[in-house]
Amino acid sequence: MELHDGSTVILRKVSQDYDPVNREEAYRYIEGHQKRGEIVTGLLYLNRDQEEFHVLNDTVSGGLRDLPFAELCPGAGMLDEIQHLYR
Repeated sequence: MELHDGSTVILRKVSQDYDPVNREEAYRYIEGHQKRGEIVTGLLYLNRDQEEFHVLNDTVSGGLRDLPFAELCPGAGMLDEIQHLYR
């Protein structure tokens, strides 16, 4: 694929027999393709022992488009409280 600056990148989709649950093999797979100048795309590693993404991040069960505006925008006071946690 040619980029805006004229340079090129080679994207390589993972093979059908690729196993994303083996961490060491995933690293070797990525590293091997990097040495050939390729960028691997697809599901590269899956840790089956880790909690599911939505559980870890306490996301809503439905779509954001279905939430009422008051829940999507809690107001300036609540946003100030959230930002204070990161200071």
